[in-house]
Amino acid sequence: MTAATHLTEWDELVADVMARAMFSSGWSRALPPAGVTLLMGTACRLRLVHVDEFSGPLGATDGQDVWRLPCWPVPETFGGDFLADLRENYSPEDAEKALAMNAAIEATHAAEIAVLDGYAAHLGLGPVRTNGDLLELLVTAGALHRDGDLVGPVHPMPQIDDVFPVAAAERAVLADLRALDM
Repeated sequence: MTAATHLTEWDELVADVMARAMFSSGWSRALPPAGVTLLMGTACRLRLVHVDEFSGPLGATDGQDVWRLPCWPVPETFGGDFLADLRENYSPEDAEKALAMNAAIEATHAAEIAVLDGYAAHLGLGPVRTNGDLLELLVTAGALHRDGDLVGPVHPMPQIDDVFPVAAAERAVLADLRALDM
């Protein structure tokens, strides 16, 4: 295994290699969208990124502390008005199917959170709920490095299954992705 380098500046070719590595390494499958933003936003800058530069991309507005904001999006499910319309104008069975879909969406979301929390626990960290928790996880796992208020990529980026105890089914998916060089 090649020793990782904490990059402080890099060119577009290296940025492209890092972007591809984010997908083939498995990080993009395990992280909420904010994690992908952190990794891609860092790789694409071609320089170290000040933590304040993530405020807009991570959704902070009106002086909000971006690192205290939730890193997990609220799952999009069928709302009450839609369900009432299904019941009233279509059929109760359609509404029940939509409710079942809601339950499946929420269960998948909870499972994704549980997996990432398990990865964090493997490194001795607490649950990953905020952007700050997420940055701490990525730094502790060796996917990013931090020097004070500056964040930079690590090259080569570690494979997620080299850092965490990834389930066998997920290892198979990762192997397929790597075979495609995605």
